Amino acid sequence: MLLLHGWPQHWWCWRRVIEHLSGQYRLLMPDLRGFGWSEAPGSGYSPATFRHDAVALLDALDLDRAHVIGHEWGGFTGFLLGLHHPERVDRLLLSNSPGPWAPLNSRIAIGMRRAWYAGLVATPILGERVVAHPGFIPWFLRLGGRGALFSDADAAVYADQFRDPARTAASSLLYRSYLRLAHAILLRRAFEGQRLQTPTRLLFGADDFYIPVGLLDGIEARGADLTLEVIEGCSHWMPQERPELIADRARALFR
Repeated sequence: MLLLHGWPQHWWCWRRVIEHLSGQYRLLMPDLRGFGWSEAPGSGYSPATFRHDAVALLDALDLDRAHVIGHEWGGFTGFLLGLHHPERVDRLLLSNSPGPWAPLNSRIAIGMRRAWYAGLVATPILGERVVAHPGFIPWFLRLGGRGALFSDADAAVYADQFRDPARTAASSLLYRSYLRLAHAILLRRAFEGQRLQTPTRLLFGADDFYIPVGLLDGIEARGADLTLEVIEGCSHWMPQERPELIADRARALFR
């Protein structure tokens, strides 16, 4: 089972989930390139490269196929794995990722104001300085009234990685890729003709502060076996908030 995290986190975001799954599966929890303890080579900070990295990891371990659990950026990477490498993915369990088919309408345009931070982090020089500020990541994680989710110690585990300038640069480049991706999805409809064949369950927190639920309109029709479950009372950080729910859905889907 391959677990892929989002930003600004790393493998540690899965610690509560693996309490419920350890001993039942072989769990692979890599840090995406540029984050956590993975190398930061200076390029390739995009979900397209993340999916190539995931396939390369399976190759290196002599694994033909794997189940995938992905959150946020890791969830979008999961969508790309299912679309471009269906022979390597058995089933997908994704959380708080909008997928690559988001519609463009007035409701979505208004909701996208929540993504203000993407433009800030993507800004050359300024974005890196903002991410490197020791108070930014703890503040960012707690937006939307979710301060109780992240103690000072927990928030520091994620913030401390950005003492390394290579990782602040990775963040800025990642969100520049986000802006290009948003243009490709919303305006060029780059994924319009692509349909997901891999059995997929998408979990989404109804109270996600960063990604509007409206981006998921019609997403179930984009897959041969794609089901959306909106979780009431849950926000963006589902592996932190509902680890037992993710584990339960994983056992049901992957058994």
